[in-house]
Amino acid sequence: RYLRYDLKGSMDIAMEVMKVMEKNKDFPPQMRSSVLLQIAQNQAALKQMPDAERNFLRAYDEMLQYSGGSECGNLNLVIYACNLMDFYQETGEYDKFAEWLKRSEHEFKFFEEKSKTRRDSSLVEEYKAHLAIYRAMLLQGTGHTREAMAVYNAIPRSRIRYTFVID
Repeated sequence: RYLRYDLKGSMDIAMEVMKVMEKNKDFPPQMRSSVLLQIAQNQAALKQMPDAERNFLRAYDEMLQYSGGSECGNLNLVIYACNLMDFYQETGEYDKFAEWLKRSEHEFKFFEEKSKTRRDSSLVEEYKAHLAIYRAMLLQGTGHTREAMAVYNAIPRSRIRYTFVID
């Protein structure tokens, strides 16, 4: 429903699921974090910014609990931080955006290190580019247009997105 922009329907479903989860504490934190993230996204789209921020932060904390804490190398922490960066860009809070970008880049270093023993090179490359785009967005949003363009232009072409060519 959220993707169809039925925000009320999406919010109603997410709130019902959250009620069930609050009654039954056996639900794993990653499930709770996903529902909180959905609620926050709905609230942001509905311009309920204080509630959205609170739920984005709660979703991150739940994912942090699930992953075993910071510096664990869990890519989900990077992704949840990116949701917060999107939110702070929308609200124009670039100081908070910068804080979450720093946190995300820090966490990403641990994911990248763990990935050396696995075959995640394309995923590492993709998220490295993703974080560079966020860096460029922060620079652009804070009036550093030339620096933003330099960062953006230095991002390598994605192997994931350009693996398949459709004629």
